Amino acid sequence: MSNIIVCYLFTKFDSSNSIDQFIKHYTEFNAGLNHKLLICYKMLDSESIKFCESKLKNIPHTKYVDTTKKMILILVAILESVKTIQIINFFF
Repeated sequence: MSNIIVCYLFTKFDSSNSIDQFIKHYTEFNAGLNHKLLICYKMLDSESIKFCESKLKNIPHTKYVDTTKKMILILVAILESVKTIQIINFFF
């Protein structure tokens, strides 16, 4: 079991093209290390989340939904989910 997490943050301020670009790059390039993918949805309505999840249906990932406006809650949730964490990259 890997302690490495790759996290992608998608907010209501991102265009739908952003998730397409992330999927393209994530599937095109090998990370080189085993990792878990965490997709964080920030301030999105349920329809937007369903739209993104339909695009990600073939990519194993953990979904995290944060409807609050405070960005720090995402990082706290990530840190609480693993004992040791190495974050390779945040895709913004």
